Amino acid sequence: MNAITANEKRTIVPGKIIGSVVVIFSEVMLFAGFISSFLISRANQSEWPPVGQERMPLEFTIINTLILLIGGIALYVGRTKKNAKPYIITALVTGILFFLLQGQEWSRLISYGMTVKENMYASFFYLIIGAHAIHVLMGILALTYLLLNERYKDDETSLAISMFWHFVVWLWPVLYYLIYIL
Repeated sequence: MNAITANEKRTIVPGKIIGSVVVIFSEVMLFAGFISSFLISRANQSEWPPVGQERMPLEFTIINTLILLIGGIALYVGRTKKNAKPYIITALVTGILFFLLQGQEWSRLISYGMTVKENMYASFFYLIIGAHAIHVLMGILALTYLLLNERYKDDETSLAISMFWHFVVWLWPVLYYLIYIL
C-alpha cells in the first residue's frame, strides 16, 4: 500500500486547469449576462431589428464561422497527435483570419452608419460581438505563446489554453445564431 507522507503532494487536478475552468466559468457568466440583457431588450421591442436597420451579413459571417470552427476542430484533433504543432498553427491561422474578417465586417457596418449610438440593436451587436472579438484576440495571443515557447509539449499548459480556445470557438455559433439569425 502506498501511503502519502506529509511531505508528498498529490495533485488531482493541475492548477493551470483549475485556473482555466474558473476563467471559462467567469466568461460564461459574462456572456450569459450580455445575452440575457439582449433577449430581454429584444422581447420588449415591437420591431426587432429596428426598421431600417442594416441586416447582418449572414452569408459572409457563416463562412467566417466555418473558418473558426475548422480551427477549433484542428486544435481538438491535434491534442491526440504526437506532433501537435501543425494543428496549433492551423488554429492560430484560422483565429487570425476570423478576427481580420470580423474587423472587415465591422468596417463595412460602420460605413453603412451602424454605430453604437444608432439604436439598441447596434449597441448590443457591438457589445456582444466586440467582447467575443477580445476573447478571440486573447486566444490568438495564447496560441502564439504555445508556439513560440514550444509549450504545446507541456500537457498542462496546452490543455488549459485549448480549453479556453474551445470556449471561444464554440461560443461563436451561439452568438451567431442569437445576433445574426434570431
